[in-house]
Amino acid sequence: MKLTVIGIAFLALALGLGGPLAVAASAAPAAEPVRISIYFQRGEATLTSEADAVLDEVVKTIRQGRTARIIIIGYTDQSGSPDANRRLAAKRADAVRQGLIDRGLDADSIAVHSASVQPSSTPSDGGAIAERRADVIIVPEGAVGE
Repeated sequence: MKLTVIGIAFLALALGLGGPLAVAASAAPAAEPVRISIYFQRGEATLTSEADAVLDEVVKTIRQGRTARIIIIGYTDQSGSPDANRRLAAKRADAVRQGLIDRGLDADSIAVHSASVQPSSTPSDGGAIAERRADVIIVPEGAVGE
């Protein structure tokens, strides 16, 4: 079992040792990026009403914290040619980016990466539906790798 400084501090508190270790227990862990998916219809890059509601929540999440970067990655299912899928993935990522800009976010804070075709995990359409998306990754200040 690997013990971290915070884990050791909690153990010390539980044992009633307190002292300097108790101060370490109050230190906040490094912030982790948050990934939120926006789903699309087959062959489409138009935001649905459900996607609009998710984007509203994305903006709330961003405004609640100290965000260093926003990354958007577009995906497609495997139907269609690779070239068409790359273009569609880019359009999906751009649609999400524009949706965030329309909601008042600064365009310069949003990076777009697209044209990622995700291999289907299942032969059913259920797997394909999950692949027809754009992911918004909210990277807070102080995140690992930031």
